[in-house]
Amino acid sequence: MYSGYIKTASVIALIVSSWFIGYNYNETKWQTEIKETKQKIEVLEQKNKDLSNTLETRSQEKIVEIQEKTRNVIKFVEKQVLQDKEVIKYVESCPKLPDAVLEAHNRAAHLEKQK
Repeated sequence: MYSGYIKTASVIALIVSSWFIGYNYNETKWQTEIKETKQKIEVLEQKNKDLSNTLETRSQEKIVEIQEKTRNVIKFVEKQVLQDKEVIKYVESCPKLPDAVLEAHNRAAHLEKQK
């Protein structure tokens, strides 16, 4: 008499329990995937920080190197300007050579270039 109800209840219980078992398995699987992904993200973030620090260090070194080169160029230019000022001072104080001497000198210089 109650066998039909028992069979129906058993089938429903079997279906519901199978669904819950599948749901639990799927949830566990996804939670594991999430944990692994979070760990990978943490590792990548740490690598990113390390690379950022390395790049920052390299850029600071390059900035210092460029500043040093700039200082050297400025010193060289200042030195050349001072030398030019001294040359100008000596040329102004030196007596003027005759034009014939200057022309002979210039022709001799051009002859050297032509050879």
